[in-house]
Amino acid sequence: MKSIYYWFVLIVSIAVLVSSCSSEEDSKTASTDNTTSSSGDSDSGSDNSSSGDSSSTTELEGTWTTSCVSSGSRYRKRTLTVSGTNVTVDRWQFHSDSSCANDEYRFDATYSSLSIGDAKTFDTYGSCGGSGHQITMTIDTNTYTSLSASDVTWNNNNSWCGETDWVLNTAQSIAGKTCDGDDFWNTNITIYGLYLLDGNKLFLNYSSASYPSGVDAGDNDTLTKQSTSTSDNSSSSGSGIFVAVGFSGNIVRSTDNGSSWDNAT
Repeated sequence: MKSIYYWFVLIVSIAVLVSSCSSEEDSKTASTDNTTSSSGDSDSGSDNSSSGDSSSTTELEGTWTTSCVSSGSRYRKRTLTVSGTNVTVDRWQFHSDSSCANDEYRFDATYSSLSIGDAKTFDTYGSCGGSGHQITMTIDTNTYTSLSASDVTWNNNNSWCGETDWVLNTAQSIAGKTCDGDDFWNTNITIYGLYLLDGNKLFLNYSSASYPSGVDAGDNDTLTKQSTSTSDNSSSSGSGIFVAVGFSGNIVRSTDNGSSWDNAT
């Protein structure tokens, strides 16, 4: 009897352990590498194991966005759009308020020749780890746009990026420039990346030197895939307009949900 009880307890324990191992786990653990997330969140390092497989860009297709998150003294949202082998939008937009309603400025970049490389695993992500791939791509544009009058004034007064001709809502290239101590990538260079994909959640890291060793996987870094809606070209049943064939074969129409009818012809 004790033997049967022992085996029952063992099976139940294994079942509980397996069920608690979910790829949708929101928790995060510290990285084993020495990089630090700029958002203050922990980093998920790749264990550098590789299957050698490459994948198509299909799983990255679509538009991904972060929520409105704190970033120093401001708030930001990131939007990423992938179409085939092109990253048509990679936008970091900064705001003065926590609802991200008041625009201040934004950084935009576009990329081409996106290629999916080796598969990678992330043992420190969640309770069961995660998976993703290395990527390479070419940066095509790298711009900055002032979205507020105060930002335009500050940039011009301080010759930000060595320029004094900043104009409101007008993108200006910052490729290859040093702006307030930050060096921005030049165009037409190879960018190395690493991503972790967890269902509809995407985490990314880029480098111009070599493949990153991990990705920032905190709440502030979560890119969530946006659903796409399709238009319905059929006539709406909620419009209140009906067309039917009368007893004499004539076409009749109602414009008030069938309360009254008249000849359509």
